[in-house]
Amino acid sequence: MPSPIAIRRKDAPFTPPADFWSDFVERFWERGATTLRYQAEQPLMTEAEALAIFLGLAERFRAGGEADIDLYVENGLLKSDIGRLLPAAADRDIAAYQARVTDQLGGRRFSLVTNSVRRESREHLKRVKAFTRGLIKLIGQDAGWLGADIFLSNTLKTAFGVHRDSASNFSYIVSGRKRMLVWPCEVFAARRDLRCAGPKKNVFLDDVNCEPYRDQAIVLEGGAGDMLYWPASYWHVAESTGKPSLVFNVPIYLNSAVNRMAAEYYLRKLSVVSSQLASPRTDH
Repeated sequence: MPSPIAIRRKDAPFTPPADFWSDFVERFWERGATTLRYQAEQPLMTEAEALAIFLGLAERFRAGGEADIDLYVENGLLKSDIGRLLPAAADRDIAAYQARVTDQLGGRRFSLVTNSVRRESREHLKRVKAFTRGLIKLIGQDAGWLGADIFLSNTLKTAFGVHRDSASNFSYIVSGRKRMLVWPCEVFAARRDLRCAGPKKNVFLDDVNCEPYRDQAIVLEGGAGDMLYWPASYWHVAESTGKPSLVFNVPIYLNSAVNRMAAEYYLRKLSVVSSQLASPRTDH
């Protein structure tokens, strides 16, 4: 009896080997941060593909349409005079775009970000699903939902500082080098300067200086083809390696993490109210 013919999936080039995810879940999933070597045959994204996505968003923005694209200059989110600084058809590649904008900004550093790759590129959504398929089988279809973001940056640190969200995060480095400082949740648990806009929102440290905590950080660093991973509970901030980086971010927003962060939010609110009630009144 002839052997059955193996049918190769069309998205197989973006799928890691069979034992990749089982080993990862056993050693790292929601347990610890690490730098991984991307194991699939084809890259999740290229520089040209990232530029094309950014260009489509930029053209829509300049035409007056809705476009999920943010430009940070140093530590600030730019709210005006943006269109001229977004990618244009004349930018032949990522390096040319970065050089042009750096010149226009007088040498100041910048970051270009979009969180809407899922909507902008069906192809990259397919790749993300192919890449994570083995993991989803192990953690369950209802564990959470997939995101897809692009970060192009040459800033010294993440513009919005040390923060924490509900995503177990895979940061695929398309080009350049990327360094992340990450900390387990408990490192900043007692801080009084935690800021959060709502029970399901990211939590930020108001004081962006993380130097006093550097010795407690796990330092993740990699180059093109590497992938940085940290659990949903971890605080994190990017730090410059001295060179620009282009990253395709694959977050898995976990329902358990969303619920945990909501509980923490209401506990912080309750703590503030309890403190105010316990304080002696000084009015007469």
